Amino acid sequence: MATGMTLGNGSFDTILRRCRERGVPLVVYAQSGAAVARAFLGAEVTALSAEPFPFSQFSADPTALYLYTDKES
Repeated sequence: MATGMTLGNGSFDTILRRCRERGVPLVVYAQSGAAVARAFLGAEVTALSAEPFPFSQFSADPTALYLYTDKES
């Protein structure tokens, strides 16, 4: 599991490489990086949980959560 922050801090490639080497599926939880992470679905990322702005940590109001997988339903 990785967060969208790994896209901005430079650690996403390292996590991706380690998952690939070990044959471990990579799941990403992303907020602002969701659009970028979604581009990796089916190639390197197995699933993505995306939350649009305003993010849940900014209020107690309900928020939408979108789930994407590399498999077509």
